[in-house]
Amino acid sequence: MAIVLRTRDGRLDAEDTAHLAILEAALQQPEPKLLLHLHGGLVNEANGMATASRLGGATPDGFGLGQEWQQVFVVWRTGALETVATNWIDLFENDRLYKALLRKLIEFAARKIILPVEAGRGAGASVRLTRAEIDARLARRPKGDPFADIGDLFPPDAAGQGRASLSPTQSEYDLAQEFQAELEQDNQFADAVVQLTSAIVPVAGRGGLVGTPDDERAAGEMLARLSAEIRGELGERVNGPGGRGVVSVTIAVLRHAASIILRIVRRMRAQRDHGFYATIVEELARELYGDLVGAAVWGMMKKDAADHFKDGHLGRQLLDVIPAGCRLVVTAHSAGSIWAAEMIKVIAALRLELRLDLVLLGPAARMDLFAEAIRNGGDAVARRRIYALSDSLERADAVLGHDKGYIYPSSLLYLVSGLFEEVGATPFPDAPLVGMQRFLSGNTPWLIEKDQVSAAKTVMDFFSPAADAIVYSKTEADAAVGMRTQADMHGGFDDEHETLASIASFFS
Repeated sequence: MAIVLRTRDGRLDAEDTAHLAILEAALQQPEPKLLLHLHGGLVNEANGMATASRLGGATPDGFGLGQEWQQVFVVWRTGALETVATNWIDLFENDRLYKALLRKLIEFAARKIILPVEAGRGAGASVRLTRAEIDARLARRPKGDPFADIGDLFPPDAAGQGRASLSPTQSEYDLAQEFQAELEQDNQFADAVVQLTSAIVPVAGRGGLVGTPDDERAAGEMLARLSAEIRGELGERVNGPGGRGVVSVTIAVLRHAASIILRIVRRMRAQRDHGFYATIVEELARELYGDLVGAAVWGMMKKDAADHFKDGHLGRQLLDVIPAGCRLVVTAHSAGSIWAAEMIKVIAALRLELRLDLVLLGPAARMDLFAEAIRNGGDAVARRRIYALSDSLERADAVLGHDKGYIYPSSLLYLVSGLFEEVGATPFPDAPLVGMQRFLSGNTPWLIEKDQVSAAKTVMDFFSPAADAIVYSKTEADAAVGMRTQADMHGGFDDEHETLASIASFFS
């Protein structure tokens, strides 16, 4: 029997309370068996319901479980990815400031690349990208990374002479000063700042007063796209004592631009980058547009997962109705792994006599969160397995759509790791996630945070590759039963036939 339980803010919908009562009665039967499926955290209700209907059905599109299994699909409404995609496309297509900064960051950072000796150009050779070439690459709207050839100079698993460097001998102060000086002379940037300022006070541009209806609309939209904190700062600078209109806005934006280029350089130097283009886009979005495409969206989703386990909320209600000795299999996709981690922690805290088998599909939980769950309640987990993309597939899986790699080239997990995660209110770029091969290889000398190193070891020991508990897509044709997946994108694990057949091994 398949049961859908819909929630909002962790609470079960009133119209679904009868479904929970039906489940409780069904689980009182002898030798109960329960599948609990948790979809990803940026999935809207319609997609969540469609997934539940499909997985609850016959193979090869579903799990194909018999009547002896109760199947519960939690549909938690956190469908923010569509909003993020819409906002980011709008930024790329229509925002003059975003476009000017993106192009200048690419041009400047590329010029600062020092090629490794093996690159065939000799030690100390550099990369040159003209503005015309940058414009042409972006205008072609490629499906994948428009600067993949430059990204190839920074292989994630290389170090020393096998990897390019970013101006290794130039001080951060000199880099920031040089970038600000060049940006201030950039015509596209200057025009964008004039237009932006006109949304705050009337200003005169090079072609006269900026104030036509189209100008006013575009300026207002440009200002509105900026994070609230940035808008407030600009308003204070322009309207406060000593405010000087365009000059004040230029000074403020130049200061933020310096912060962007320095974070890019630091990450590239420390091997905490996500590739050339992805890192530039992440840091530009973080500094100026976080309210549109930043950590706030992901933070609300993580809070929603935890809220399910407050008293009277669905997670606790489910644990109340699952009897000791129940055969329990939990399958969790993407951010569903965060839900699963919170569940394991509560099972341990309440000392419940529950054991579960755990299947994670492209898990988006942070290493330290899942390590905490393992340390507290790992004994409650019997069989366990992760199905994940190889790093090469992860980097090429454009999260906004496979035709939108020119906006951001990599997967949801790379986006979460690079842009969405925080420690307190401090950004945590390149945050280790459970489902990223980048952090599961055991060879991560660039991972220097002691707590994250410890968390990664805890997770790797728990999902020991020696015990065949981590499977990277795409697998070979002769892979063992239960160890096969051909998923080629983060969102594809729960509808790819080989993966579903492998998960079925947990029900036997």
